Amino acid sequence: MVDDLDLKYRPQFFEELVGQQHIASFLSSRIQHRAGSHKVILHGPFGAGKTSAARIYARALNCSSVTSNGSPCNDCTNCRAFLLDEFPDFLEYNGAIHGGIDHMKELIKIANLRPLWGDFRVINIDEAHRVSPPGFDALLKLFEEPPPHSVFILTTTDFKRLPPTIRSRCHSFEVKLLDHVTSVGLLKRVCELESFTYEPRALELIAELSGGHARDLLKKLEQAVCESEVTAEQVRSTFSLSGVSAISRPVIPSVGRKRRSKRRYLELYQWPTAASADARPNASAPVSSEPPGPPPTVTVQRDEEQIIVLACCRFG
Repeated sequence: MVDDLDLKYRPQFFEELVGQQHIASFLSSRIQHRAGSHKVILHGPFGAGKTSAARIYARALNCSSVTSNGSPCNDCTNCRAFLLDEFPDFLEYNGAIHGGIDHMKELIKIANLRPLWGDFRVINIDEAHRVSPPGFDALLKLFEEPPPHSVFILTTTDFKRLPPTIRSRCHSFEVKLLDHVTSVGLLKRVCELESFTYEPRALELIAELSGGHARDLLKKLEQAVCESEVTAEQVRSTFSLSGVSAISRPVIPSVGRKRRSKRRYLELYQWPTAASADARPNASAPVSSEPPGPPPTVTVQRDEEQIIVLACCRFG
């Protein structure tokens, strides 16, 4: 039986935030210089590491033995209590459930109290874009003049829905999707730690299916493992991908509204790389009077075609 890999390999230190070096560098630097940022927004797609980064930062702020890299030690009293969900100075609110004016007034009262154990009381508002307009109005004064012992972290999948008055008062960072190479590398590392044998093609398929979402990546690996082995055939069977017969398709073979979503997916995920250079229009090339020829094509396997179709549904 395979454990919950996404929980087992959840990042515990800044250096473990795969693909998020820009966030890790800033937050760890603030910890090292004892100048913690009091208002931080982490925004990006689901399963990319927003909450993990928020918890590492909260733990580091209250750690009594911070490492040389600015990460929490995970061994002091505060860190151990935090890892057991028993640390009283870290509070998580769900904006979708506790985003009303009454809950925000309660949060304000708590934020003004001195921390019980640590140096900072850290408040993380998840799905912050779901906080009601009156709730944000109540928070505005607190964000203008935050108590010196309080830190606020807003995590959201919809940054644009946060009020400009809140965004302008915070350090904002985008939590990015993993690229294909990083995704496969993460899968290889987990397979080696778990003593799984694997086919390289199997990990590539899982990476393509997950679209750069780290949590989704490990969940799909769990599903595909059979008797400590990961094969391409098992991946195809688990996720209902058909055979390996090759077909020729235009690089962007969609029509209507799905054209835009598929193009966006290919740009974000940089797939397929073999034809991307030839398929991309050259803005500096002279305009020809000749009618355009057929769109460039690339030979793909049928399971890869289905992955693109799934991506269209996700972005559509």
